[in-house]
Amino acid sequence: MTRVLSMICAFAGAAALMALSASRGKGATGPAAAESTPSLRRETRTMNLRLRAPADEIFPLFGPVREAEWAMGWAPKFASPNPPAQDPDCAVFTTQGHGGEATWVMKQFDSTSRQVNYVVVRPKVVVVEIHIAVSPAEPGRSLAAVTYRLTALSAAGNEHIREWIEQFPHMAPHWEEALTSRLATLAGEGRK
Repeated sequence: MTRVLSMICAFAGAAALMALSASRGKGATGPAAAESTPSLRRETRTMNLRLRAPADEIFPLFGPVREAEWAMGWAPKFASPNPPAQDPDCAVFTTQGHGGEATWVMKQFDSTSRQVNYVVVRPKVVVVEIHIAVSPAEPGRSLAAVTYRLTALSAAGNEHIREWIEQFPHMAPHWEEALTSRLATLAGEGRK
C-alpha cells in the first residue's frame, strides 16, 4: 500500500510541475511567444501562529483529516488513502472552495519533526505550496509557521493571488481563534 501511495504522490507532484511548466510557456520561443505569455506572479507569505497548547497536541490538527475539527467548511474528498488518514507517506484529495475545485497532495506528514507539506493545484489558475512547521514555545505553548508559495498559471491566477494577498493579513488571527476554540473543546472533553 505504501508503494502505491508513493506512486500516486509522485504522479500528482509531476502533474503539478507539468501544469506549472506549461503555464510558463516552456518550449515556446520567439517574440510571438513572449507577447502571448502574460507575466505570471509568484508570491510567498508566512504567518506565525502563537498557540496555547503543546506542539505535539497542536500538530495533528494541521493534517487533512483533523483540520475539519477547526476549519469551518473543510470537507476533503479523499482519492487516497481510503479510508481517509493522515498517512505519513502521502494523501491525495480534493476540496471545493471559492473559485472551484482544488486537488491537494500531502507530500509529508511528519509527526516527529511536526512538519506537513501540501501542493494544491487549481488547474489553469494557480499552484500553491504550503509548508507548516510546529515548534515548542514556552511551557504549554507552541508556534506554527505556515508558509504559502503561490504560482500563477494564467492571468486568472494573477488575479487569484492579488485577492489572496489582500486577505492574508486576516488569516493568522482567524486560524488562531479557530484553533484556540477547538483546543478548549478538546480540553473540556479531556482528550487531545
